[in-house]
Amino acid sequence: MNSRAKKTAIVVGAGLGGIAAAALLAKRGHAVTLFEKNDYAGGRCATVTHRGFRFDVGATLFLMPESFRALFTELGERMEDHLELTRVDPASEVHFHDGTSIKLTGDLLGLREETERFERGSFPHAMDYLRLGHDCYHRSLEALINRDFRHWYQFFTPKNIALFLRVKAFSDLYRIAAHHFTDPRLRAAFSYHSLYVGLNPYGASGMYTMLPALEIIEGLYYPKGGMASIARALLSIAEKNGVRFKPNTPVERIAVANGKASGVQTNSGVTNADIVVVNADAPYAYKKLLGEKIRPLKYSCSAYTFYWGINGRLDGLTNQHNVFVAKDYRKELVTVFNRNAFAPEGHFYLNLPSRTDPKAAPKGKDTIMVIVPCGHTVTKQHRDWEKEQAAARSWVLKRLSGYGVANLEKRIVHETAYTPKDWESFGNLTGGAVFGSLNHSLMQMGYFRMHNRHRRYRNLFFVGGSTAPGSGLPMVLIGARLAVKRIDEEMN
Repeated sequence: MNSRAKKTAIVVGAGLGGIAAAALLAKRGHAVTLFEKNDYAGGRCATVTHRGFRFDVGATLFLMPESFRALFTELGERMEDHLELTRVDPASEVHFHDGTSIKLTGDLLGLREETERFERGSFPHAMDYLRLGHDCYHRSLEALINRDFRHWYQFFTPKNIALFLRVKAFSDLYRIAAHHFTDPRLRAAFSYHSLYVGLNPYGASGMYTMLPALEIIEGLYYPKGGMASIARALLSIAEKNGVRFKPNTPVERIAVANGKASGVQTNSGVTNADIVVVNADAPYAYKKLLGEKIRPLKYSCSAYTFYWGINGRLDGLTNQHNVFVAKDYRKELVTVFNRNAFAPEGHFYLNLPSRTDPKAAPKGKDTIMVIVPCGHTVTKQHRDWEKEQAAARSWVLKRLSGYGVANLEKRIVHETAYTPKDWESFGNLTGGAVFGSLNHSLMQMGYFRMHNRHRRYRNLFFVGGSTAPGSGLPMVLIGARLAVKRIDEEMN
């Protein structure tokens, strides 16, 4: 880049999308300042430690390592020089109310044994289901995911409509699973994955068959040192390229003048820039930082989250990634998603990072993270957050009582817990919607998701899970690359 094209840029928020955008802009020669309200970088891709227990705050594993490699390559780096990845296999173990469980493994012989235990003759149907999802992912990658849709007619092309029909986008995920399996446990095990993006399997697009397919066929990965190692690596590269990182500096508003974003206001005054990129939750940014109204949106669910350090180990759990399915699969999902409420005996996710990285917990002890989905906070209902949190805690402890540690509650030596309201304030997440704020219904995908550039201010851009292409670490990194590409086109 020549000196004539060099510009000043501000990035608001050092989540993974913000760090990636800052690093990419700096690599292009721009003078970049990265503002962050917390004292660390990474947002929900952060790690907290306490006396040898290491907790991943938000994301615990990731899919699509090629999206990470593509970013590092664009930054002139090798991913392998910065991240040591381990494939987690089985990708998950799904535990049912009757005491049975299934391990979803990429070892196809093992997967055959697992599925056939529940339903004789089900393995060929499982493979058909995974082929459908795998095909959906690879066809969608260039047609839908790696695309910056600026006009509706770019999204609704004959080719894309044919793709939607091919991958059963207009059917729901559970219905497709039910078409392939008879046993309700297999139906649950192969459809719960839409919870990752804050969607009810009974309403999620059939396109999300790609999630179990990606987990099982292409793999789930965990970086040595925890998820924050990704943020640390990218921040190190960003700073090497000249990014000025300013932690403990919350942005109060985006300054606007002469029909463009002129900079940002912090408690120390206004900092001006030619380019402003916002990595804050987009609905929050529009309402709080710009003072603008936005169209009605549908939000993903929130969660009660527990971080426990325990004496002893949950020896009954051998896998890092565990999903506990409620007795009444549909009823509990309806409570969370249709009623936007709390299901007292609902589904939950449990992460045991020491199963993959022994340094995540002291020897002979366990680090446990539990996520209990619940309705978001954008509601007129009165909800007693502390009462719901206590009920969620009791339910999880009761469900875990048979997994290898007697008197589990008494063995907790460290505990941190977040309610939906905590998530709302911690990450400025609208509704405390911890799975990426906006849900991923068909009418909030592609062109219909919040765009990566402001409709009027042509130098104001957005990255993060609430913007296109969507939430989840790989999508956030792809979104940062798309936004910077647009900056290249429009600001030079």
